Amino acid sequence: MWRQFGAAAIVFSMALMAILAGGLWWLQRDAVYGYFAWAAVCGVLRSADRLWEQPPLPWPLWGGVVAAALAAHAVLLAQFSLALIGVDGPRWRLAFRTVLAAEVTMAMVGLVGGWPMLWTAALALLAPVGLLALGWVVHRAVTRREREAVAVSVAGAVVCVMGVRDFLVVRVGTDGLERFSLLPHATMMFVLLMGWVVADRYARQTRAYRQLMDSLDHQVRERGQQLEAS
Repeated sequence: MWRQFGAAAIVFSMALMAILAGGLWWLQRDAVYGYFAWAAVCGVLRSADRLWEQPPLPWPLWGGVVAAALAAHAVLLAQFSLALIGVDGPRWRLAFRTVLAAEVTMAMVGLVGGWPMLWTAALALLAPVGLLALGWVVHRAVTRREREAVAVSVAGAVVCVMGVRDFLVVRVGTDGLERFSLLPHATMMFVLLMGWVVADRYARQTRAYRQLMDSLDHQVRERGQQLEAS
């Protein structure tokens, strides 16, 4: 019951966040919202696997799709976390695209090709990616005390701990089939918290744009009065 209803809650919340972030991206074309939207979509695909009695694709192809969605979900959340604090240059984008391509390839080949160790290696590779992003965000939170960085640091630390726990207990452990993963539930809390951060970011940007427009309008009126006086 925990896994079944937990999966339903994860799918619903992440689908809601994907729609929210996708709409914000459509309005502003901000890459931060795009990363978050795609990460949420991949999270929906990963968790929906527990709700479908009959998967839409035959096994092991469906297993590869779900594994690739999990890997992409983790990589995109790390990229979103860095972009949220302003770390999103061309080199970072190239690095994340390379990691994302490697993770998806390893997941598909490992599951479809019947090489479980390759999928285990792909999961292990997610650890340094997540820890690197978390370390960078924590440094920003400590040095600049930015609200967004603090929120990502707290939520990201929980996700990283649960991810390492699941890798050691569920994937590597000998009795992993008798245990269930805690990472999806921790990720759901991360996504919900980041949904609030995204909405707050959009609200602050909207207020800043409104203040800018008011300032420009005031300057135009002043200039018009000066020209009229001349």
